[in-house]
Amino acid sequence: MVYKYWHGREAEGTTHKGDNRIQAYNYRLSLTNDPKIVYKIPKPKNYNRTEYVSLIDDIITGCHTGYQAEGRCPKSVGDPDVQPSFPGMPVGINRLSSIVQVPNKKWDGNNQHLAFISTDLPEENQAYPTASWAWRDRFAERLRSYTLGFFYFAQNDPEVPQWFRKQVATWGLAKDEYVDNRHFPRQVYVREGRRMHGEYIFTSHDATSEASGKRPPVHSDSITSSHYPLDSHGVKKREYGRAHLDGFVSYPTQPYTVPYGVIIPTKKAGIRNILAPVPVSGSHIGFSTLRMEPCWMALGQAAGTAVALLLQEGGKTAVHDLHVPTLQNSLLKVGAVLVYIPGWQKLSQKERVKNQKEILGTTS
Repeated sequence: MVYKYWHGREAEGTTHKGDNRIQAYNYRLSLTNDPKIVYKIPKPKNYNRTEYVSLIDDIITGCHTGYQAEGRCPKSVGDPDVQPSFPGMPVGINRLSSIVQVPNKKWDGNNQHLAFISTDLPEENQAYPTASWAWRDRFAERLRSYTLGFFYFAQNDPEVPQWFRKQVATWGLAKDEYVDNRHFPRQVYVREGRRMHGEYIFTSHDATSEASGKRPPVHSDSITSSHYPLDSHGVKKREYGRAHLDGFVSYPTQPYTVPYGVIIPTKKAGIRNILAPVPVSGSHIGFSTLRMEPCWMALGQAAGTAVALLLQEGGKTAVHDLHVPTLQNSLLKVGAVLVYIPGWQKLSQKERVKNQKEILGTTS
């Protein structure tokens, strides 16, 4: 259990005890406020107003989960007709969704990490990794209904302050996207699911250094370098009095190496021909940094190259017995980065390869 102010300290209730929970899923939405292409968000069939009412007080008080709000959220609700204002407060559509502009007057809408409720739906995805496809389909529809209801509530509920409804009234789904699915994304954003038990289990210690200015542990069998925070969305729904959702955390990392062992199964499993660059072997927090698409693409490149090398050997060699330096050489030849080197841009490709090999402890 971890409760943490966003970009701030850990808060009351934190125990660091592990459990079997997984981080929340949502839909990545294509949002717009361009009147030419906006699709007004409809009231979903299974609309449940009670799921969203806590948003009202958040809007009126301006309270959010940022460290700026630590100890500064008002103790009582004020005048709903007066818009609050204090540092770091998400305003308008940003109160509902974290948006990033993309081409054609559209915005990629994700969960707003400064909000106590947004488009994530914690807890209800708990069964997803091992559930049947029928269960997953029901969950996907439930998540869709929840998401549409969330925006519908914010734009239409009479108890939501009028000034806020006006701020978000012009927003909706882009009507030229997902035209065969009522303008709604087809795919749930599954941040974390079933993971492989690999020859190596990646943890937070592999992405952080023990001392300032030092590297994280260097894996001699590295197949890519990566860098992203230890980042997890909430694992439980809102609990009043808490700084944030349980498990919604972000901790800094340093550029790290990813070992070949995370994409191959443990030898104890008796499986000799599997390479898995997406459901990689990692703890919940370790996986939370590996799960970013650039890392997955690099791991996919490494897995594909490994398969090609194994096939060149006639396909009789187990993935565990692949000569990793040969794999590394193949990756380095095409410009893959296996170890981060400061001042990278100033080095020639030959110098980059040489320096990486030296750090990895291999010259073959």
